[in-house]
Amino acid sequence: MLKMDVSFWVLLGYLGTALYILSYILLNAGKMKGESISYIGMNGLAAGLVLTSMLEEWNGPSAVIQGTWLFISALGITKILLKQRRHKAV
Repeated sequence: MLKMDVSFWVLLGYLGTALYILSYILLNAGKMKGESISYIGMNGLAAGLVLTSMLEEWNGPSAVIQGTWLFISALGITKILLKQRRHKAV
């Protein structure tokens, strides 16, 4: 019988993967907009979870991708929040 021991870190990675997939499904189903905080936030959280999962087994190229995704997500959320703030000030 096949025994699978899945660590907490691996589960975080799978959760991040599920968030990536879910956000993409919701985007393509028209349930989310690409420039929404919820979509960008889900992708940022997914990247953070996948990156955290690598604490158990490091993967340099994947870490670069996830770190870049986190950075881009932070920029996107900042852009949206600044735009909302400007509209409230007017």
